[in-house]
Amino acid sequence: MHARVRETVLEMRRSNPAWNRAAILLLITAAAYSRSWAELWPLWERKNDTYTHGTLVALIALWLVWRARRFVVGLTPRMSLHALPALFLASALWLLAANANLFLVHIAWWPILAFVILWAGCGWQVASKFAFPLGFLYFAIPVWEYLKPPLQVLAATAVGLLTKLAGITAAVDGPYVVLPGATIYIALGCSGVHFLSVAIAVGVLAGIFRNDSIPTRCLIVLIAGALAIVFNWLRILIIIFGYLHPELRAYLENIDHLTLGWWVFAFDLVVFYLALRWVPASELRSSAETEAAPPPRARRDTAGFVITFVAAVALPVAAGIAPRLQEYPPPSTAVMPLPEGATRISPDYRWRPRFRGFVSEHRLAYLDTSGRVIEVYRNEYHRQAQDAELISKGTYVFDPERFEEQEAEVSFLFDGDGVAIRAKYVELLDLDGQRWAAVYTYFVDGKAIADRRLVQLTTAFRSFFGLPVAGVLAVATNCDADCASARSSLERAFLAAHDAYRSTRRSENDLS
Repeated sequence: MHARVRETVLEMRRSNPAWNRAAILLLITAAAYSRSWAELWPLWERKNDTYTHGTLVALIALWLVWRARRFVVGLTPRMSLHALPALFLASALWLLAANANLFLVHIAWWPILAFVILWAGCGWQVASKFAFPLGFLYFAIPVWEYLKPPLQVLAATAVGLLTKLAGITAAVDGPYVVLPGATIYIALGCSGVHFLSVAIAVGVLAGIFRNDSIPTRCLIVLIAGALAIVFNWLRILIIIFGYLHPELRAYLENIDHLTLGWWVFAFDLVVFYLALRWVPASELRSSAETEAAPPPRARRDTAGFVITFVAAVALPVAAGIAPRLQEYPPPSTAVMPLPEGATRISPDYRWRPRFRGFVSEHRLAYLDTSGRVIEVYRNEYHRQAQDAELISKGTYVFDPERFEEQEAEVSFLFDGDGVAIRAKYVELLDLDGQRWAAVYTYFVDGKAIADRRLVQLTTAFRSFFGLPVAGVLAVATNCDADCASARSSLERAFLAAHDAYRSTRRSENDLS
């Protein structure tokens, strides 16, 4: 029995070398660039999230990869020299996005990177057979977030019309549906993106199982997507009826909105199945000829495989080893000194910079010799990682929900050594109607950078060659009386804080 199984495995290896090489290269890609999947997994496991179907999508993608093996029987895998530059570029772009902690970018780039590696190692003809399985992974990647705002507005508008058709007085104001005695807010999570992505995935698979032509598959996907959107409107309409009818409301309170949504979506799939029966089949040419093709009798391209393997793993392996050969400097523990003649006071609670995962953070407030209140904030970051990064969606110098920027200007300030520092001067208005002025900039290895995106890219690029230290330095004051005169005070305070930090950093480095 064991001998028969072993003989079968050996025969498969001999008869399908293209599949063998493609499978190995995909495994190498998954291992070398595993950071994408390690960061995506928590999103799939998050309860009630838009991407809880991610694990199932990944398993289906694996099945599609396994299914593709029959389409490469008879094809000869050959390294493509033309694709090697694209491989290095794709690998570098992935590493740059990962080091910059651009979560969506490096995750969305992974299927493209895997395809380029297959192209380089097996040739275009073999790689093209795996394009669809790799593309199917996008149903589990959060690229669908960009559809939430338009679908939210579309749902509110459609529900407003449906309520009027049902004889219910309703007014639509953006994502709000105003009813008699109640206002329904259609949140982004209720926009229907979750059900839409799953429905389109089901439609794509239906076209695969039916072996339809491309136009027919597009029609099936269009039907699946349209039904998902319409049934999500009906789900919201049911919830609105629940607000207006106490008996229905009592029933709906026993189940959460997501559970109701899945029941409605199940009915949507039934309707989709019935609609699918009315779509005429347009089968493609059978793949039996491909499956029956004779095995290739070509010289092994072992050198090409080795070159592709080295090219695929070179950058991620080097990036993983480099940090272990160096050490970050110890976090600065020095307390920022007071300027001469200044008096320390408690920081103003209205200005609260928000950052996460820093290695050091310092806050100082004082009265300068002119009697103006100066607020100083500084932090420092080492390795940038998820939930521990200087620049991200949830980090800010000024809370955008509390402060509204009125004026901004980037200028150069000169420190004690005559080095130009690129800093941003802003004037803001807070919720209490008070005017504020501030001067701040970000630093990467001592280089001042005022633009947030450039900070991310610079940090990522420098991480190719070392361990960059990044951070932000900001000074602010309430300037309701005269913001113009406050600017010069802020610039002096900024330069004093910068010079003090630089000198203490040099002293700590000398001691270490």
